[in-house]
Amino acid sequence: MNEEVLKRKGLESDDLKISNLKLSNLKLKDLQPSQFYISALKLAEVRAWFDPQDLSGFAPIPVKLLDGIPVMTDGHTRAVAALMAGLERVPLVRDEDDLDWEMYRRCVATCRERGVTSPSGLLTRILPEAAYREQWDRWCDEMQADVWCERAIPYIQELFRGDAGGHGADHSLRVYRNALLIAEQEKGCNRTVVRLAALLHDADDHKLFHTENHENARAFLTANQVPAAWIEDICAAIRAVSFSQNGDRVPATLEGRIVQDADRLDAIGAIGIARTFAYGGAHGRPLTESVQHFYEKLLLLKERMNTETARRLAEQRHAFLETYLRELQEEIGEVPRDKADGNQ
Repeated sequence: MNEEVLKRKGLESDDLKISNLKLSNLKLKDLQPSQFYISALKLAEVRAWFDPQDLSGFAPIPVKLLDGIPVMTDGHTRAVAALMAGLERVPLVRDEDDLDWEMYRRCVATCRERGVTSPSGLLTRILPEAAYREQWDRWCDEMQADVWCERAIPYIQELFRGDAGGHGADHSLRVYRNALLIAEQEKGCNRTVVRLAALLHDADDHKLFHTENHENARAFLTANQVPAAWIEDICAAIRAVSFSQNGDRVPATLEGRIVQDADRLDAIGAIGIARTFAYGGAHGRPLTESVQHFYEKLLLLKERMNTETARRLAEQRHAFLETYLRELQEEIGEVPRDKADGNQ
């Protein structure tokens, strides 16, 4: 089995290497950090108890060999405190935990891009607590979200394989892009919840699956170690999306309102027309029944958008629906005039 396959299967080769590696031979300068900021507050707390003459109470720093590099998976503040005390070595331990190593790889890559290739590189990257939380926590959240979303795309592509009714993975990706546009303007939303809810919003659609309690969405989120509280927030946002099940009800959370708007935008305009007839054709509906759907749902959506951004985006799409219906009426003469006029 080649090295690339081994890496994809969980770093078995590196596990074997580190089992033969004598951690006691490693100095602090040999270790690659996996974070690129240090909290000044936490560093002060560590230095208050740290005794370089007595390391009996020093918790060993966990190390994992990733792609041949000994990476610190925790203990960065203690490593910096040791350096500031003039130490070259501290107790180390092999990290045995089953962590998400793809995320650690991204952390390491970013550290190296920023010139942090050993704990000494952190000496100039010590931030006040508020700045540390803002910059480091935000970066971690966005990086995690990037990884989860990249994994969600093939997951939904497999779920919707063969779908020709307008609810395939391509629809979910458009909703995702719409949601990002809206979230950019809606301050205070949890972007990770918005992104994952948008990608997974149809993963348990009652028209497509016979699942309960968002079984497909939860399976993906749990397997990828998304925090339990976020899983519930994501599922709550997904529940709020459906027009048929929610009607005029406004979602309780900002994330739910954003994803609902993003989904509704994909139901109007040129793409909404295409999806309506794709769904009708896939389910054997006559043309007139598909057209009736415009009046029962699509022409109502512009006024039911929750966010200002979505309302602005909906204007042009709604106008296109009206133009299309007028042209369709002229060509087939079967669209009821009173209904068409009443929605203009």
